[in-house]
Amino acid sequence: MDPLTQVSSDAFLHRKVLHHPHNHEDKARQFSVVSYNILADCHVSPQTYPYCPEEHLRHRQLEKELRYLNGDIVCLQEVGTTYYQEYLVPMMQKQGYDGFRFKEKVLGCPEGIGMFFRTSRFSVVDFTSFDFNSKFKELIMKYVGESERDYVYKYLEKTSVMMMCRLRCKETGRVVSVGTFHVIWWMGLMPSTPQHVEVDVQSLQISVAISEFVKFAGGVDKPHILCGDFNSSPFSPAYGILTRGYLGGGGYEMFRALRPFKVSDNESKCLIELLPSSLYSHPSKSLKSAYAEVKGKEPDFTDYTDSFVECLDYIWYSSDSIRVTEVLDMVPESAITPLTACPNRVFPSDHLSLKAVFHLTDQQN
Repeated sequence: MDPLTQVSSDAFLHRKVLHHPHNHEDKARQFSVVSYNILADCHVSPQTYPYCPEEHLRHRQLEKELRYLNGDIVCLQEVGTTYYQEYLVPMMQKQGYDGFRFKEKVLGCPEGIGMFFRTSRFSVVDFTSFDFNSKFKELIMKYVGESERDYVYKYLEKTSVMMMCRLRCKETGRVVSVGTFHVIWWMGLMPSTPQHVEVDVQSLQISVAISEFVKFAGGVDKPHILCGDFNSSPFSPAYGILTRGYLGGGGYEMFRALRPFKVSDNESKCLIELLPSSLYSHPSKSLKSAYAEVKGKEPDFTDYTDSFVECLDYIWYSSDSIRVTEVLDMVPESAITPLTACPNRVFPSDHLSLKAVFHLTDQQN
């Protein structure tokens, strides 16, 4: 039998639910969060994703998977602007998601991030979004000398944006902040490219994102959940910042080895010499990864292409104020290998979706 015929088009509907061994809570007080990079149509071509089906077939699989995931809060990355307006909003509204927000990337990139939530479960307390270029410009004006500002800004200028929403649970009256963003692609992840290209920018994006998010949430003690495509493996400096709250020694060495700014024939500088190293940190003291907490480690992969397989996507939460009760495990690699790589006729994105179930602790907002 052709191995391709052995993989059902509903293979993503057969994922195991993994329960935390110690965290149990009344189901009525739980809520679920989904994070998924759905791969924008503008990035798809026969050259980049040779196994990707026709657009309408891929969209149909996306709809089927989002219905299966059935999250109370759904955070999406790489959402095509046209796809969001013409297809995604009507589709999600049919599934009961009357709450929705969208933020398009900057610099003319026709995709962005979206957030959907069930208004039967949550109401909006506050919402905001920003592009990282505006935040970086503030840092440059504060810390970088006038003669160096232009080339530092050019180095940091990217399309990335962030979205944050404070939601009140109608069941409990409690407020939780949810944020999502899509970190720039770290070219050093690819074996064929120069190592560590722009990993310093990536780490700075993550640090700034969490710092802004904690302020938006009302402080480190307020419940907050941050999810998205972090483009950071568990062995990257950025992941270390997420888990520790600051840049480790290996990260310093890596960043100092980068010399993107040629200031003279004999001198070049690195970003960490121009911006304070303290910026590569965040204040969320109890931040944990939902999957690592339940599984004991991160998934083996959340991105699966013919040239690259890695864990890049996460759902992080403030463990002092939130408990994770379960996560939806990844599909086994054996469900993908007969199809060579993602996206394909079964899996509609190069990334795989994440889902975690949480409940707030008894700590008051």
